[in-house]
Amino acid sequence: MIVLGLAAAVLVAVVIEITCRISLRYLLRRYSNMPNSRTVYSVHEDLRAWLPAEVDYAVNREGERGNPLPKVKSLYRVLLAGGSAAECTLLPWEDSIGGHLDALLNAPDARAQLGTEAAHVGVVAHSQLDAHGIAFILKNILPGYRSLDTVLLLSGLSDALLWLEAGAPSGAAAPSLDKSAEWLLNYPEMRFRTKKPAALVLLQLVWIYCFGRTVRHTGAGRYATKELKSRLSAPSPISIDSDPTVMVQTYKQNLRAAIDTARRYARRVILIEQYWFDRLDRPSQDQILSWSGRLGDPRAPGPAKFIQRAEMLELFRLVGKATLETADECGLECVSLEGNIEPRAGIFYDDLHFAPEGGRQIAEVIAKTILSPASIKR
Repeated sequence: MIVLGLAAAVLVAVVIEITCRISLRYLLRRYSNMPNSRTVYSVHEDLRAWLPAEVDYAVNREGERGNPLPKVKSLYRVLLAGGSAAECTLLPWEDSIGGHLDALLNAPDARAQLGTEAAHVGVVAHSQLDAHGIAFILKNILPGYRSLDTVLLLSGLSDALLWLEAGAPSGAAAPSLDKSAEWLLNYPEMRFRTKKPAALVLLQLVWIYCFGRTVRHTGAGRYATKELKSRLSAPSPISIDSDPTVMVQTYKQNLRAAIDTARRYARRVILIEQYWFDRLDRPSQDQILSWSGRLGDPRAPGPAKFIQRAEMLELFRLVGKATLETADECGLECVSLEGNIEPRAGIFYDDLHFAPEGGRQIAEVIAKTILSPASIKR
């Protein structure tokens, strides 16, 4: 009897474990961030001339960075997807692109134009998220949305930077990053690799969803200061003769995949041409942290190599042009930030990322497009 009892207990445990693993892999709604969670970033001291000492990064129950969904009958929902520039990790929500845009769309005049009681902007973005990663995330999370009015795609520079990190291979794109486990909590390619019992993992997810979780992260932004030191100690910038054509075409192909997915679930898709500190005269380091342009893997041994600034800016322009071309080919609206945003300190805190004033100005440009009378369809 004891043996039978033990065997039955083991069988029940196995069935529960398999059921929980199947649920984690196939049945649960997928999220890009842990719902109802909070990360408190302590910003590295070298960045505090431009950024606050501490940032509260809150994720709502939809798995988005943003406010909780308002409980109203009529809601205009916007989803912003992209890389670190869209995420604005080291900016408080109210200073980020998403936070400013949320406030602008909830102004009384804006709500009247949209014909809604309230507007909500959520952000699903990650550092180094290229167009392939954006397409992957949207494919997995958008089926869980009941209603979505507008998807904003802010992308391009991650593809270029990852190509440089791969050594700028001529006639090839950068290998796609395998960051599925970071981009999604429970993704379809998930294998049974966890050492924790799946039942415990599932219970933890449910607990956090219901009661929340706060994690503290110290030294946020350390990578930028480390790269800056590498740049300052590196030999003179070099010139590259690699052909980026395949990288650009691959970017356009992946961007179209993201667009196709977004169109299936949202009434409107808008591309945003990513903007950068577009100045040949590299500013002094007390103005912004100018650290980008590394050629090769930063983890590789040996002296660091950085490309000429003019070549880096030209590469960014090629990707920006590809974004505009893709929007035209797909018949989409595209927000061009060039000419609307001034490349100066106070707008940027480094070559690629925006300071609070930059977040505000970009949100205003995006809001004008969303609120364009000829484009609003409810």
